Amino acid sequence: SNGSIFDVLIDEPADSATIQRIGTDQPNAYIGRCYHQAPRVDSITMVTSREPLSPGELIRCRIHGSCEYDLVGSPLDQLDSPTSLKVLGSTGPGNCS
Repeated sequence: SNGSIFDVLIDEPADSATIQRIGTDQPNAYIGRCYHQAPRVDSITMVTSREPLSPGELIRCRIHGSCEYDLVGSPLDQLDSPTSLKVLGSTGPGNCS
């Protein structure tokens, strides 16, 4: 389900048909599986990443979509990038101008 977090074992790079099916704009796409997905029997988890990943890596991912029975997710550390913006003209908490 969308928003769920799972550890995904990366099996292999995704082929061009899989990449086209999920319609990703990320440079790296991989086929992996969560703890509840048996190899060659169950659905897969497709992982899209800005950084290269290697088969055998265990990556914590947030699920952000699905394609038929398969899940689509991205590494959690690439999604949760905290940003702090300074409020211009502020003199302190609650004193916005």
